[in-house]
Amino acid sequence: ARSIGKDSSTRSTMFDMELSHRGFQVSPDLQHVDAVAASATAGAGHAPAIHRLRSLVRPLSSFEMDLLQDVHALSKSLRDTNDGTLLIDELASDLTAMGYECAIQCVESHGLSDTHANYGSANPDSKCLELLRHEFILCAGMCDGSVEHSCVVDPCFRDQFSLGQQNTGYETLLEAVPEEFVGSPIRLQALVTVICAEMVKVYRELGVSLPPWRRPRSVLGKW
Repeated sequence: ARSIGKDSSTRSTMFDMELSHRGFQVSPDLQHVDAVAASATAGAGHAPAIHRLRSLVRPLSSFEMDLLQDVHALSKSLRDTNDGTLLIDELASDLTAMGYECAIQCVESHGLSDTHANYGSANPDSKCLELLRHEFILCAGMCDGSVEHSCVVDPCFRDQFSLGQQNTGYETLLEAVPEEFVGSPIRLQALVTVICAEMVKVYRELGVSLPPWRRPRSVLGKW
């Protein structure tokens, strides 16, 4: 049976290091998440969400930790080779060559990007409708059958939550969101729900309506 771990809010960097049987260093992304969570002021509006994110982004098994380390190393290498551009088909191919059972998934929907949305205009025709396309990888374990573990792999996870207009608190929150996500669909859903709740607060503070493509169900539809 495919394994799905349980979330824990007590995971630490030391535990992450013990989780990987390779003896590798913890991903810099996870180290940064710990630093952001440690510096989050208890009274700050986004602090509870940041601490919740800290638990949700952590790998829950040695397989997830190893996969995250490989995704991070390969993504960095591919970006360095391609002038900062990451081609997901190359990442999937490299992961498959390492023995992972991977398949690229693509979700397309019509919506309005924050880049093209004109929040200062009351005329809806001033907004530019475009095709929103998102690709990610589904990993089912190892090709040799030694591990069966369903994981979503998104090397551009943080980018999905960048806003055209955002406050300082939300910027700090985004720093606690790792660039790459590796984990079960259940953990992904919980993580996206937390981030979307904070996103709603930003739009409320800006005094503008939440765009349809920023609603939790729409954002979750990317995966």
